[in-house]
Amino acid sequence: MRNKRVLTLILIAIGVMFLSHQLSAKEEFILLKGHKGGITAIAFFPQGRHAVSGDKTGDIRFWDVEEGKEIYRISSGSRINYISFSGDGRFMIYGSTDRTARIWHMKTGQELKTLRGHGGSVTCVAISRSGDLALTMDYQDGTVRLWDVDSGRKIGELKGHRGGALGAALAFLPDERHALSGSGMDKTVKIWDIKSLQSKATISLRHKGIILSMIFSPDGRYCISGDDMGEIKVWDLVTKGGVVSFEDENEAPIVALALHPDGSLIASGDPDGVITLWSIRERRMVKRFQALKDEVSALAFSPDGRYLASGSEDGSLKVWRMR
Repeated sequence: MRNKRVLTLILIAIGVMFLSHQLSAKEEFILLKGHKGGITAIAFFPQGRHAVSGDKTGDIRFWDVEEGKEIYRISSGSRINYISFSGDGRFMIYGSTDRTARIWHMKTGQELKTLRGHGGSVTCVAISRSGDLALTMDYQDGTVRLWDVDSGRKIGELKGHRGGALGAALAFLPDERHALSGSGMDKTVKIWDIKSLQSKATISLRHKGIILSMIFSPDGRYCISGDDMGEIKVWDLVTKGGVVSFEDENEAPIVALALHPDGSLIASGDPDGVITLWSIRERRMVKRFQALKDEVSALAFSPDGRYLASGSEDGSLKVWRMR
């Protein structure tokens, strides 16, 4: 079902946190209330002030982060796995367990297209900066599908990952002629030529453990991956080598990752609700704090770097302000 009317604004903010790259000792937060199911996805609008979150029940909620208010809500009826926006903010795409990905036009607040034909749950999605093309990944076999957004037509399939798409990631490169796909199951990242639908390169991610989470930098040069043994690695996809690695002293599984937009800081989450901040430049952990009562199931930095949003398996959604 779609809710086409903007919901009444509800004040739900509790407190404000001030957290900087120097990282103050006190943690306060904005608590966004409303989700009944565990948070599975968080994404910020390109403009940075607004965010969207999805949960296991299929609810998608839109938030004014600065005001701490819910401004809109839709329900898909199926677990939301991943949410992404086009670079210009016109379109939102989300993948769910009903084997579809859906594209919404943000100006009209209406569903534009439903992308069908997946063999399993759509575990990861991406939409190009221009909003012309979309990518989806099938959990069942790791197949990546390329779509025309305007028509909803499948352009082709990008095959090469072995097994399902655990710890998956997708992205278009800024030139929109190439794309990236990553799978934790086969521990590889592939660089694709969009026109030929062929893989140009495969980069092996050398983890001892099982890769549970993966993200790409906005420019597409770096991949960050986290495993079940508490190890985080940063990979240069141009040189095809490792840049830096971090190890959680408690060997807690890395179940969520986010990269600060300036590329200096990684946020990771573990099953015990702990968020850890890692400095790439200083190659060390800079802060660890108990952020949530349950597993950190999703993390996202705002595009301007002012906020870090964190979601939990118990439905909690907290936004931390960075100075």
